[in-house]
Amino acid sequence: MLLQAVEKRDRMGQFLAQLDTQIGLADQEIKRLRERKEAYERVREKTEEYLVRVIQSLGKDAKDRWKKLEGNTITFSLRGKPLSVKLLDDSTVPMQYKVANVSLRLPAEVWETFLDTLDLALRAELLDGARVEYTVSKTAVTAALEAEQPVPGATISERTYSLVRK
Repeated sequence: MLLQAVEKRDRMGQFLAQLDTQIGLADQEIKRLRERKEAYERVREKTEEYLVRVIQSLGKDAKDRWKKLEGNTITFSLRGKPLSVKLLDDSTVPMQYKVANVSLRLPAEVWETFLDTLDLALRAELLDGARVEYTVSKTAVTAALEAEQPVPGATISERTYSLVRK
């Protein structure tokens, strides 16, 4: 019995070693497939960019729409992407276009006290424990720029287009 138990332990060790090898091979295969997928994605992106440039070179029709590339079984056309905000310098964007993200780390008792009352001493304690980070609200900036209000430090990027296959 003892001899069989020792052999069984050895076989279990060999089995675990085999599993470790299979896991390593699977990791290598995952890496290889991920790299292959990324290569295909880059080729697709470059091909779509090329087709967008070709369609744009054809110009627009009488209805001010981009002309289409038509084949026997497929038609390529362009769809305008929404305008996006390009931030040139966050620090020059006025506060009215920013959002304050506040993170607090306080004892529960302090939080409960805060909810019940706000006096000057509690406010000071709250401000000492608060971490405030200001970020630009692209929604507010976009609304202002579309209403033709200037926003220092921000601009609307040029319209871009995506390829549509039908």
